[in-house]
Amino acid sequence: MESRFIKMLSMLLDSRHIDVSYFAAGIAAHLLSDGPRAWEAWTADQSLPTREQLLDQLANAVTNWQTPQGEMVAYRSFQPFFSLLKCTEAYPVQLWAVWAIHHVCTKNPKKYCGMLIREGGVEILKLLEQNEEEIQPNIRALCRSILDTLLLYPL
Repeated sequence: MESRFIKMLSMLLDSRHIDVSYFAAGIAAHLLSDGPRAWEAWTADQSLPTREQLLDQLANAVTNWQTPQGEMVAYRSFQPFFSLLKCTEAYPVQLWAVWAIHHVCTKNPKKYCGMLIREGGVEILKLLEQNEEEIQPNIRALCRSILDTLLLYPL
């Protein structure tokens, strides 16, 4: 992987524009979900952020976002999110995925609540929401909020 790409990704994560930070966070989440060995293979350059540093940066970015007024993204499927939600060894990866699902389900529930149900995401969210031992409280709270939203918008 190009070291300049990782440096740019790190810089964009800290953008004050939520849409820029959001899309950088999505790319980072997918890269980070491949695990420590993959990250080490990509980033032999010592000037690059470590995986742990980028995970911290991702968590800080997502935690500090203010919820935008309108939709900022459109998805055709939630399938790419499901592997991220199951990435229990990298809390910020899960956090980005559940924040993204929460965002679209609350901004456009007619479109996204049904999609989440049809694609089997509800079961994953329920497992996360109920797992007090391994899952961070803010992730569980977002899962609960999504599940509550689904109750308001039945198919």
